[in-house]
Amino acid sequence: MLTEVSAEALVHKHFHATYARPPSWRDLSVTTLTPYHRSMLLTDGTVTRTLEAFVLEQVDARCIRQYEQPAGAVEDGWLDVAPAERILVRHVDLIGSRSETRYARAESLIALDRLPPAFTAALTTEPEGIGAALQAAAAESYRELLFYGRPDDAVCARCYRIFIAHKPAFVIREWFLR
Repeated sequence: MLTEVSAEALVHKHFHATYARPPSWRDLSVTTLTPYHRSMLLTDGTVTRTLEAFVLEQVDARCIRQYEQPAGAVEDGWLDVAPAERILVRHVDLIGSRSETRYARAESLIALDRLPPAFTAALTTEPEGIGAALQAAAAESYRELLFYGRPDDAVCARCYRIFIAHKPAFVIREWFLR
Protein backbone atom coordinates (compact mmCIF):
# COMPACT_ATOMS: atom_id res chain seq x y z
CA MET A 1 0.00 0.00 0.00
CA LEU A 2 1.26 3.48 -0.87
CA THR A 3 2.12 5.77 2.00
CA GLU A 4 1.01 9.39 1.82
CA VAL A 5 4.61 10.43 1.05
CA SER A 6 4.98 7.96 -1.82
CA ALA A 7 1.53 8.88 -3.19
CA GLU A 8 2.49 12.55 -3.20
CA ALA A 9 5.80 11.74 -4.91
CA LEU A 10 3.99 9.65 -7.52
CA VAL A 11 1.72 12.56 -8.48
CA HIS A 12 4.39 15.25 -8.07
CA LYS A 13 6.72 13.58 -10.62
CA HIS A 14 4.21 14.23 -13.42
CA PHE A 15 4.17 18.01 -12.89
CA HIS A 16 7.12 19.94 -14.30
CA ALA A 17 6.78 23.35 -12.63
CA THR A 18 5.27 22.85 -9.20
CA TYR A 19 7.34 25.82 -8.00
CA ALA A 20 5.19 28.10 -10.20
CA ARG A 21 1.90 27.36 -8.46
CA PRO A 22 0.05 30.61 -7.67
CA PRO A 23 0.24 31.59 -3.98
CA SER A 24 -3.56 31.48 -3.78
CA TRP A 25 -3.50 27.75 -4.61
CA ARG A 26 -2.71 25.95 -1.37
CA ASP A 27 -0.89 22.65 -0.95
CA LEU A 28 -3.01 19.68 -1.84
CA SER A 29 -2.62 16.19 -0.44
CA VAL A 30 -3.63 13.87 -3.26
CA THR A 31 -4.48 11.15 -0.74
CA THR A 32 -7.48 13.27 0.35
CA LEU A 33 -8.86 13.39 -3.19
CA THR A 34 -11.31 10.95 -4.70
CA PRO A 35 -10.08 8.74 -7.56
CA TYR A 36 -12.12 11.01 -9.86
CA HIS A 37 -10.21 14.14 -8.80
CA ARG A 38 -6.83 12.38 -8.95
CA SER A 39 -7.67 11.24 -12.49
CA MET A 40 -8.68 14.75 -13.52
CA LEU A 41 -5.41 16.17 -12.16
CA LEU A 42 -3.23 13.64 -13.95
CA THR A 43 -4.96 13.07 -17.27
CA ASP A 44 -2.88 14.14 -20.23
CA GLY A 45 -5.60 13.36 -22.73
CA THR A 46 -8.87 15.03 -23.60
CA VAL A 47 -10.28 16.35 -20.32
CA THR A 48 -13.87 16.41 -21.53
CA ARG A 49 -13.73 12.74 -22.56
CA THR A 50 -12.21 11.74 -19.21
CA LEU A 51 -14.87 13.73 -17.40
CA GLU A 52 -17.61 12.06 -19.47
CA ALA A 53 -16.27 8.62 -18.51
CA PHE A 54 -16.77 9.48 -14.84
CA VAL A 55 -20.13 11.28 -15.00
CA LEU A 56 -21.68 9.19 -17.79
CA GLU A 57 -23.19 12.08 -19.68
CA GLN A 58 -22.06 14.29 -22.53
CA VAL A 59 -20.08 17.28 -21.28
CA ASP A 60 -20.08 20.49 -23.29
CA ALA A 61 -17.50 23.26 -23.18
CA ARG A 62 -19.69 26.35 -22.97
CA CYS A 63 -17.75 29.44 -23.87
CA ILE A 64 -18.42 32.18 -21.33
CA ARG A 65 -16.03 34.75 -22.72
CA GLN A 66 -13.49 34.84 -25.53
CA TYR A 67 -11.34 37.67 -26.83
CA GLU A 68 -8.08 38.29 -28.63
CA GLN A 69 -5.17 40.19 -27.06
CA PRO A 70 -1.54 40.81 -27.96
CA ALA A 71 0.65 38.39 -26.01
CA GLY A 72 2.27 41.20 -24.04
CA ALA A 73 -1.07 41.91 -22.34
CA VAL A 74 -1.78 38.39 -21.06
CA GLU A 75 1.16 36.01 -21.46
CA ASP A 76 2.81 34.73 -18.28
CA GLY A 77 5.89 33.19 -19.92
CA TRP A 78 4.60 29.65 -20.47
CA LEU A 79 3.82 30.19 -24.17
CA ASP A 80 7.20 31.73 -24.97
CA VAL A 81 5.77 34.12 -27.56
CA ALA A 82 6.77 37.59 -28.72
CA PRO A 83 4.75 40.45 -27.16
CA ALA A 84 2.99 41.29 -30.45
CA GLU A 85 1.81 37.73 -31.20
CA ARG A 86 -1.95 37.12 -31.12
CA ILE A 87 -3.36 35.32 -28.10
CA LEU A 88 -6.93 34.11 -27.82
CA VAL A 89 -8.15 34.19 -24.21
CA ARG A 90 -10.98 31.74 -23.69
CA HIS A 91 -13.07 31.07 -20.57
CA VAL A 92 -15.35 28.02 -20.56
CA ASP A 93 -17.52 26.03 -18.20
CA LEU A 94 -17.65 22.24 -18.60
CA ILE A 95 -21.33 21.43 -18.14
CA GLY A 96 -23.28 18.19 -18.28
CA SER A 97 -25.68 18.37 -21.22
CA ARG A 98 -28.42 16.40 -19.43
CA SER A 99 -27.93 17.41 -15.77
CA GLU A 100 -26.73 20.99 -16.38
CA THR A 101 -24.11 20.31 -13.68
CA ARG A 102 -21.08 22.56 -13.85
CA TYR A 103 -18.20 20.14 -13.33
CA ALA A 104 -15.25 22.39 -14.11
CA ARG A 105 -14.19 25.72 -15.48
CA ALA A 106 -11.16 26.57 -17.54
CA GLU A 107 -9.17 29.51 -18.79
CA SER A 108 -7.03 29.07 -21.89
CA LEU A 109 -4.37 31.22 -23.51
CA ILE A 110 -4.07 30.16 -27.14
CA ALA A 111 -1.22 31.23 -29.43
CA LEU A 112 -3.27 31.54 -32.62
CA ASP A 113 -0.33 31.76 -35.03
CA ARG A 114 0.96 28.36 -33.90
CA LEU A 115 -2.19 26.45 -34.82
CA PRO A 116 -3.33 24.84 -38.05
CA PRO A 117 -5.98 26.91 -39.86
CA ALA A 118 -8.59 24.18 -39.36
CA PHE A 119 -8.32 24.49 -35.58
CA THR A 120 -10.01 27.89 -35.28
CA ALA A 121 -12.98 26.72 -37.33
CA ALA A 122 -13.22 23.49 -35.33
CA LEU A 123 -13.11 25.36 -32.02
CA THR A 124 -16.31 27.20 -32.89
CA THR A 125 -18.16 24.02 -33.92
CA GLU A 126 -16.93 21.40 -31.41
CA PRO A 127 -19.05 21.39 -28.25
CA GLU A 128 -16.43 19.34 -26.43
CA GLY A 129 -13.82 22.11 -26.56
CA ILE A 130 -10.12 22.31 -27.31
CA GLY A 131 -9.33 18.58 -27.25
CA ALA A 132 -12.07 17.78 -29.74
CA ALA A 133 -11.08 20.76 -31.91
CA LEU A 134 -7.47 19.52 -32.00
CA GLN A 135 -8.68 16.08 -33.05
CA ALA A 136 -11.00 17.54 -35.70
CA ALA A 137 -8.11 19.59 -37.08
CA ALA A 138 -5.85 16.49 -36.98
CA ALA A 139 -3.28 18.48 -35.00
CA GLU A 140 -0.60 16.33 -33.41
CA SER A 141 -0.03 17.52 -29.87
CA TYR A 142 1.29 16.60 -26.46
CA ARG A 143 0.63 17.98 -22.99
CA GLU A 144 2.97 19.02 -20.23
CA LEU A 145 1.50 19.23 -16.73
CA LEU A 146 2.89 22.29 -14.92
CA PHE A 147 1.42 22.67 -11.42
CA TYR A 148 -1.59 21.89 -9.25
CA GLY A 149 -3.13 22.90 -5.95
CA ARG A 150 -6.28 23.68 -4.01
CA PRO A 151 -7.78 27.11 -4.73
CA ASP A 152 -10.54 28.51 -2.51
CA ASP A 153 -13.21 28.02 -5.17
CA ALA A 154 -12.57 24.41 -6.27
CA VAL A 155 -11.76 20.93 -5.00
CA CYS A 156 -8.52 21.03 -7.00
CA ALA A 157 -6.98 22.85 -9.95
CA ARG A 158 -4.14 22.42 -12.39
CA CYS A 159 -2.25 24.17 -15.15
CA TYR A 160 -0.72 22.59 -18.23
CA ARG A 161 0.57 23.39 -21.71
CA ILE A 162 -0.26 21.82 -25.03
CA PHE A 163 2.51 21.74 -27.62
CA ILE A 164 1.96 21.77 -31.39
CA ALA A 165 4.99 21.18 -33.64
CA HIS A 166 7.23 21.19 -30.53
CA LYS A 167 6.15 24.71 -29.50
CA PRO A 168 3.78 25.65 -26.68
CA ALA A 169 0.48 26.70 -28.25
CA PHE A 170 -1.87 26.60 -25.23
CA VAL A 171 -1.67 27.28 -21.53
CA ILE A 172 -4.74 25.95 -19.77
CA ARG A 173 -5.83 26.34 -16.16
CA GLU A 174 -8.67 24.11 -14.98
CA TRP A 175 -10.67 24.21 -11.77
CA PHE A 176 -12.53 21.01 -10.84
CA LEU A 177 -15.61 21.94 -8.88
CA ARG A 178 -17.24 18.64 -7.89
